[in-house]
Amino acid sequence: MLAGWFEGFHKDTGLAPAQSQSGASPADIFIASADTRILMAQGVPVAMTAINAAAVDTVQVGGVYVPPEQRLKGYGGTVVALHLAERAATGTRLAVLFAANDRAARAYQRIGFVGVGHYRVASLKTPLVVGQGARA
Repeated sequence: MLAGWFEGFHKDTGLAPAQSQSGASPADIFIASADTRILMAQGVPVAMTAINAAAVDTVQVGGVYVPPEQRLKGYGGTVVALHLAERAATGTRLAVLFAANDRAARAYQRIGFVGVGHYRVASLKTPLVVGQGARA
């Protein structure tokens, strides 16, 4: 089920998952991460989120997904708010995220995020791996 959610997230955002050097699927790595959370409502999984990066007291939230049949019920904002409350208890003071659409942006604003601009994703034809030197 979560692998399907991972695929749905990538379809909704238009982003392709980064390929793993370990051979494990990107979905398996995401799902197994200690920084991934699943929101349950009455015993049913209804939303997921993750922390993609952390530095000092700041985190970048990502991987927020609510399956279509669970949308417009507040689950996306709830899962992010609960995850950030958990992180705040261990010293996180600032969170950043990127909303894939206006509806998601409004959900994040309801839990305290402030819009600061717009973004565009550009994907390299040939991915570069940090630490492997420059390619010609």
